[in-house]
Amino acid sequence: MVRSLLRLEEYAHDFKVKKKDVVFDGIVNWLNREGGEIENSVKPTQITAFHGSRKTVSIWKRNARKKLIFNLTDIPDGTHVHVEVGMGSMMYFDDVEMMEEQRHVNYGLLMEEIWASVDGVPFTYPGKDEETEPSGTEKKSKWKLFK
Repeated sequence: MVRSLLRLEEYAHDFKVKKKDVVFDGIVNWLNREGGEIENSVKPTQITAFHGSRKTVSIWKRNARKKLIFNLTDIPDGTHVHVEVGMGSMMYFDDVEMMEEQRHVNYGLLMEEIWASVDGVPFTYPGKDEETEPSGTEKKSKWKLFK
């Protein structure tokens, strides 16, 4: 069975003065703490992993199931990390465009958490909630809960 991947976002970050091995190990440590599943890795240049829960239906949430592809390259003063974030075709995509802003913010905060973790700096999400909620739109779900 071939699984297609819908690419949702791309992110990048430069780590000044950090070698690829150190950045690679930092990302792997973060994934392990988060319960991520490493699908494939080529040390020190690439990590392909899954992050999040299959139980999270809203793909714009931080903990939605997603595939993360980290590519690490040398730059003159450190390491450059390029990340592609995507979701498998089995996910519920009706709200992809409607929640694009929330997804971008939440996934951006997730990336900031990864970068802070690699740098050994504590990261706290802004505001009281871990992720932004849709503003001005009513949250709708086709999933019904039965008592």
